[in-house]
Amino acid sequence: MPRWRIIPTAAHGFLDFASGIALIVVALLATDRDVLRSIFVIIGCGILLYSAFTDYEFGIFRILRVRVHLAIDFLLGVAVLILPSLVGMPAVPKIALYVLGLVSIVAALTTRLHAKHQRTKG
Repeated sequence: MPRWRIIPTAAHGFLDFASGIALIVVALLATDRDVLRSIFVIIGCGILLYSAFTDYEFGIFRILRVRVHLAIDFLLGVAVLILPSLVGMPAVPKIALYVLGLVSIVAALTTRLHAKHQRTKG
């Protein structure tokens, strides 16, 4: 396993569910623009959905391999970094999306490829 894969899948799973819920709560409480609210809720629900299907410690259905989950995280991070330039938005939501995008990319590149209950599946 590469040395940069330092984040355990259990920690990654916890962060997935925490960030998905946080995005939805922030969207519902902090923004009054329907487009921004919808964007944050869709991203949050998407994270919760594919996390629930991931084969790691926090997965519920455990169908999606960790490698696939991390690829989705990476692509989500790239999309979220591009999104503010496509949709006009105030500074605070823009910064939140930039942080989410960077964290998603870094987490995708540094999370271990196998959960504790897995041997060499990936």
